Amino acid sequence: NAGEDREVQVPHDGDPNTDTVYVTLDCSATDAENDVTTVVWDDVAGCDGTECTIPLTEGSYSFTCTATDTYGASSSDTVGIMVHPEPNEAPIADAGEDLGVEVDHDGDPDTDTVDVTLDCSATDAENDVITIEWDVEGCDGAECTIELTASPDPYSFTCTATDSYGDSHSDTVDIFVIGEPS
Repeated sequence: NAGEDREVQVPHDGDPNTDTVYVTLDCSATDAENDVTTVVWDDVAGCDGTECTIPLTEGSYSFTCTATDTYGASSSDTVGIMVHPEPNEAPIADAGEDLGVEVDHDGDPDTDTVDVTLDCSATDAENDVITIEWDVEGCDGAECTIELTASPDPYSFTCTATDSYGDSHSDTVDIFVIGEPS
């Protein structure tokens, strides 16, 4: 008896380069006359005897064990194993709430700019390493300060959080810059 067919999944370990799961093959045999039996897993390298543990990657496998008694009578059984890939959830980016800022009144009517800090945060369900990028030239990382000019239209900026598996999520913040009050 090679056991029931089963499905396994490569465990999430935070490293996209590891893609194996260890599976134990276990074969049992009985003989009606109580003769001594030998058990061999067919075409399984390094697997001697009734039980062994082997590494498998994503895919569908079948393994056959054959039990043979001292008189040469034999019987075989096959087990199917489906290995599913390592699961991963994309991180969740948060660009913050939309913001309205006003150019400070400084007595100079030509002043129409304000410094604004963009700040993106992100969470990852599996606690993978996350990198954060803004779609703003010169912004490196989660936080940066940029100069914006008063405008009737909002500015939109998007931050993207990417985990070590390459999965990503983006979020956008709109910033309204209101001109200097008179």
